[in-house]
Amino acid sequence: MPRLTKYQFRKAHEIARDFGTIFIYVSKDDELDTHKLIARLLKTHVVVVPKILPGKRLAACRITSLEELREGPFGILEPRTCTPVPKKTIDLFFIPGTAFDEHGGRKGRGAGYFDRYLATMKGRRPIVGLCSTHMLKKRLETRPWDVPVDALLLEHECKVISQPLGRPRSSRVDATRGCRAKTTR
Repeated sequence: MPRLTKYQFRKAHEIARDFGTIFIYVSKDDELDTHKLIARLLKTHVVVVPKILPGKRLAACRITSLEELREGPFGILEPRTCTPVPKKTIDLFFIPGTAFDEHGGRKGRGAGYFDRYLATMKGRRPIVGLCSTHMLKKRLETRPWDVPVDALLLEHECKVISQPLGRPRSSRVDATRGCRAKTTR
């Protein structure tokens, strides 16, 4: 499992600093390893992680420790039990992908769990993709239901694509300090 770089770890924590409830994926196989970041965020934030429910649905479940996680469908660690946290109470989303593009396009594993879950949150809360340079493509073929990310957190830089990552319910805080805005060509 590839590790987050020191920059990604530090920057993710800096972005999360001014938010209360953080949604973050629990990494699997070739995804960037989020376990240490989750452990760090648990000390200062309310942390929610995805859990797969019947009917190809995804729920956000609060955890207080990584020990609460057990292997679920597809070999992904998830909480054993879950009382779903309402999406509207989540302030920031860190999500995985198998590939991303410079315009915020994201490819997952093909089942659409994150796209369905995030469909009503686009533009309401920041969505950040954790990404390695080798996962970044010029342009991905996306479909109308694919939910793009607002920023990409790469090994040595953060690229803001669509919206500032400041706290949504208060005056804008510059959590994107050091993040480069997308340039139009």
